Amino acid sequence: MKGFIVFRIVLGCLGVVLFLWFFVPGVLTANFHIGVVTGVIISLIMVLYAVFSDHINRFIKMLWHHIAGKILIFAVLLAVSAILVLAIVCMASMGRGMSRTNEPDGESRTVVVLGCRVYSYGPSLMLKSRLDAAYDRLIEDKNACCIVCGGQGRTEPETEALVMYDYLVARGIEPSRIYMDDTSEDTIENLINAAQIIKDNDLNTRCTIVTSDYHCYRALKNAERLGYGEPSMIPAGTLWWIFPSAYVREMYGILEMWFLS
Repeated sequence: MKGFIVFRIVLGCLGVVLFLWFFVPGVLTANFHIGVVTGVIISLIMVLYAVFSDHINRFIKMLWHHIAGKILIFAVLLAVSAILVLAIVCMASMGRGMSRTNEPDGESRTVVVLGCRVYSYGPSLMLKSRLDAAYDRLIEDKNACCIVCGGQGRTEPETEALVMYDYLVARGIEPSRIYMDDTSEDTIENLINAAQIIKDNDLNTRCTIVTSDYHCYRALKNAERLGYGEPSMIPAGTLWWIFPSAYVREMYGILEMWFLS
């Protein structure tokens, strides 16, 4: 009995921590996307079970005495198991995407920076991380050109590409090395438009794609589907207080790519 009480306390505390870890970034970034909402729902379920476990357990026992109840319980367990398996597979796929960073020594490649949200004060934290990673590569490889991708969302003050261009130029990258795709609305359009810019301007067709670490796998798979020749990745780091919601959101994107695209 004491062991179960300890379990309830630990589960409730963990639920509260997870709730704050998902909910606070949503407030701070004013972006309650599906990753934030999913994390909040899961954490609330954990807290509710910790508080009302006696009532919930009695309800489950009552269901177990009926055939329909047994079917419902098995269906819920099966669904939870399937979700856990898919989550594990998605996480493993993200890890494989982040590992695709090897590039031949001395080879210059076109740097393609995928877009992310911008605000009135400039790039979001995730976009700034991508731009800083791209900046380091452009400083390291003086011959590389860069394509910054991203149109203007409904809540964005200007195009992501322009904000990215201004950020890199302000840090000292020559404007002549930067090309803009300022019309794309998602990852696939980023890559399609970047490929067209490469073709129109006779840039190096071998590319390094810069995006957030959790996004590398999906970006890489879409690039390969669109005909990019052996693209490599530069994974930009994700802040610890953002990454849970970002990773959960990316899982939905991966599942959409696998089953709907």
